[in-house]
Amino acid sequence: WDFSPEWFEIAKQWEEDEPRRQSAELLRQAKQGNTDAQLALFKDLSKEQPEVALVWLCRSADSGSQEARVILKNIYEHGGDPWIKMGIVERDFRLAYVWHELSGVEPYSSQAYLNYIASEEGQEAIKMLGEWQPGNCERDLGLDGDELIKIN
Repeated sequence: WDFSPEWFEIAKQWEEDEPRRQSAELLRQAKQGNTDAQLALFKDLSKEQPEVALVWLCRSADSGSQEARVILKNIYEHGGDPWIKMGIVERDFRLAYVWHELSGVEPYSSQAYLNYIASEEGQEAIKMLGEWQPGNCERDLGLDGDELIKIN
């Protein structure tokens, strides 16, 4: 085999462009509704474009991704996430409850949880769960048209 220098340059460029090709494919799949691709975009964009990342997290959660729903629950419940520190998301136990219940993971059973459900805030959380529908996530996070335009 006799490879020309041009061939090696083309092969090198192809290899260097691989991350960009993968990102473009991931975005294409996410826009088509692939929940795994949406979740992967959330993870990829979290540091550089946190608001856009949250839109992809919402779309994945709205489409039924258990992992995305658990991440949202954790964001609302724990308050130590970068989005809360940046002032993008506020800690909200009602929404933590909604996303926990939607995730389908093992329900809480502690006395503190039962006391919370019996409280006025807990009753409001139960009502929010009953009224939940896809699209609420972006609304609850206060994501406006600017973030949506960036990804459509």
